[in-house]
Amino acid sequence: MNTTTKAIILLAGMQSFATAATTVFGANVRGFNDQSGTPLGDGILGVLVVNTATGEGGDDGFNTEINAGAIAVNSTLDTNGDLLILNLIDSSFNLLESVNEINGAGAGTIVDLTGDAASGDEFAVYWFPGLSAGGGSTTKSAGDRFGFTRASDWVLGPDGGSVNTSAVASAGDATGIVAPEPTSTALLGLGALGFALRRRRA
Repeated sequence: MNTTTKAIILLAGMQSFATAATTVFGANVRGFNDQSGTPLGDGILGVLVVNTATGEGGDDGFNTEINAGAIAVNSTLDTNGDLLILNLIDSSFNLLESVNEINGAGAGTIVDLTGDAASGDEFAVYWFPGLSAGGGSTTKSAGDRFGFTRASDWVLGPDGGSVNTSAVASAGDATGIVAPEPTSTALLGLGALGFALRRRRA
């Protein structure tokens, strides 16, 4: 086998192990409010997530149960484990436009397409009025409020590509409510069942 053939085989092997990735720019969110419709300011936790579930299109794919627990990059936000967290960022005041903003993708979020996420998956920004990454808490508790929003072009690009997204000008209110952790719910159910059985025997 000559040197040229070896080099071609080596390059082909290296390419098969190369990380497939796409980059998300923008995902800016404005007009985000608390549950009463009051505009929120700086330091509100924004979370960029991609919906990795197949067969779920549009906003309905994000309208799911958000469970209590820590929020961390590469973990999931929801009970079903479909909403993969890509980025955490606090809202800040945009001096140029005099408006509070969550820039969900920061300066550009690189998304690994070799894991759960895939080209064509939709993404969204969630915000949690009671949480903050900068010196605050990033652990959501049962009963916490959250909101979410996305634009129609918030879709992951192909390998090696990028997407520059439209901004959302009026994200709306934080009408969602965080559910208890699944394990906590199960334990509460078992406890209630045990109590009922105990009363029956008495």
